[in-house]
Amino acid sequence: MPADPPYEVIADPATSSVRLMLSGEIDIAMTDHLGDAVERALVDRPDTVVADFAGVTFMDSTGIRFLVGFKTRCDSIGAAWGLENVSTSIIRLIEVSGLTDFLQPTR
Repeated sequence: MPADPPYEVIADPATSSVRLMLSGEIDIAMTDHLGDAVERALVDRPDTVVADFAGVTFMDSTGIRFLVGFKTRCDSIGAAWGLENVSTSIIRLIEVSGLTDFLQPTR
């Protein structure tokens, strides 16, 4: 597991929004970091949450589970959800999983 977390949480209190900037590989080795990222992003119950995948180079089924859990948590607190800058290969993984309508990724 890397020493530095593979994410950055950028909160904008003026708009009650949070952008979670993810990077690197989203796989089983990142499970603890991903859980921490969700907790940090949602701690202040923002109105809007965006998961930004611009820095993600790989994702497996662990990432699908992470995204479903993250989106479900956002829904439970009434936060609007966004999944942005998703690569074609990760969009394809989401499509094959049958979760495109639920996760609504954008390139």
